[in-house]
Parts: sequence; structure tokens; C-alpha cells
Amino acid sequence: MLARLNPGVDPAEIKNLQTHQASLEEALTETRYRLDSLHLVVVES
Repeated sequence: MLARLNPGVDPAEIKNLQTHQASLEEALTETRYRLDSLHLVVVES
């Protein structure tokens, strides 16, 4: 789709972006969530 919108985009650049996106998607599926901090707000009335 990007090449249709902008024919000046190099096909190698599109392939590189697709590879990068696939790597990110794979890394995100393997991540675990971690609680780094807990904020406590005390409200006195």
C-alpha cells in the first residue's frame, strides 16, 4: 500500500519495515508485564 501511495519508496525499505514490524510483534507476544511501582493516594475529608 505504501508503494501505491508513494512510488518513490524503495521496495527494500518496505521489506525492511515489514521485517522490523514482524520482529516487534514477536517480541511483544513474549513480554511479561511487571509492576514497577505502586502509587498510593490518601484523601482525607
